[in-house]
Amino acid sequence: MTKNRQMIKLITFDLDNTLWNATPVLINAENILYEWLQANTPKLSDKHSIESMHQFKGEVAKRNPDLIHSVSALRLEALKLSFQDAGYNLEHAELHAQKAFDVFKMDNKFIYLLAENEQDILSIVTTGWQNISLGDK
Repeated sequence: MTKNRQMIKLITFDLDNTLWNATPVLINAENILYEWLQANTPKLSDKHSIESMHQFKGEVAKRNPDLIHSVSALRLEALKLSFQDAGYNLEHAELHAQKAFDVFKMDNKFIYLLAENEQDILSIVTTGWQNISLGDK
């Protein structure tokens, strides 16, 4: 009798504080985000310090328990609401929140690729929101 074996195609891990300590990377990304906010959206940075932004995000989490397990969605919603709290209208709040989130993501990326040749298994370690494409393969 022949067994039909399937090769494992993908194994995923949630990196944040599972395989590596993400805290220093997240703190750095938040500092860079806040510097971007100061340079690009002074109404927000005049109203909120980096510490009050953390508190604000915590309040948003309490009011939106459905976002607790989606850290990216929670961060984006907290950014949008903090822009509105600082006096930006909804359209500008959404636009600035997405730009700010993109700044945060760009500084909080960690990708590790390992492949010696085309026949080898490709290993990718990433924060999770990276868009990884293997092309035609």
